[in-house]
Amino acid sequence: MKCFKHQNIDSVGQCKHCCKGLCADCAADTGNGLACKNEHEQQVEFINSLIENSKKAYSQSPKSSVLSNLFLLLMGILFIGYSLINKNQKFLLLFGILCVAYWAILFVYNSIYLKKLKTDYTK
Repeated sequence: MKCFKHQNIDSVGQCKHCCKGLCADCAADTGNGLACKNEHEQQVEFINSLIENSKKAYSQSPKSSVLSNLFLLLMGILFIGYSLINKNQKFLLLFGILCVAYWAILFVYNSIYLKKLKTDYTK
């Protein structure tokens, strides 16, 4: 690949913002990628911050998934318990059973899915 501005010079990489080939004179190293010098440094820094924020949020997703599932189980148990204490509450009993069944489905799905997630980005 050749430099976008200097067609006779081989590029050393691509701008992370516009994906154009850059030679050593046209490239600005941002630490986590190259940018067009004096053009796209701010955009590439913004892209890098988005990637870092996504990594942080993604690494928190297993914890929030477990907490929301536990809340669903607790609410299902409470609905079932309340419907058993107060007779003729068939709707609450059905709703509680559905909550517990949905929790069981999510528990199985998450236990399989969360094992496949890569959440440690320090390596």
